[in-house]
Amino acid sequence: MLAATALTDAPMADLIDRHRPAMTALAREVFAVADRRGIGLQEFDAFDPGPFRQGADATERDAAVDRLTAWLRTQPKHRSGIWRDLAAPPPRRGHHALRRRHLVRRPAGPVHHSAAGGHGGAR
Repeated sequence: MLAATALTDAPMADLIDRHRPAMTALAREVFAVADRRGIGLQEFDAFDPGPFRQGADATERDAAVDRLTAWLRTQPKHRSGIWRDLAAPPPRRGHHALRRRHLVRRPAGPVHHSAAGGHGGAR
């Protein structure tokens, strides 16, 4: 969901809230790949993967989105690291800027690879 919100300048919470069906379908698809591959998913911050899985109760899923978006709205950063990677201009030639490794290269690459029957995890 964070990668999906990186393509626009609106805050993550607003985009997730406004596009709930698409965001929850995206999470459900990625989690189905994780389940098929035997990759365990863990809760973190205000995110619980359980309500986003295939067959989960819609009321629980809506409550999970409510909790996630409410928490995101309390955070000082309203956009993802992927958004920041896309928005930041590359360092000028000859300048040595301290920059973290970009997440933009292929954020969904491991999911696509795994869904197609490939082996291995994130690269």
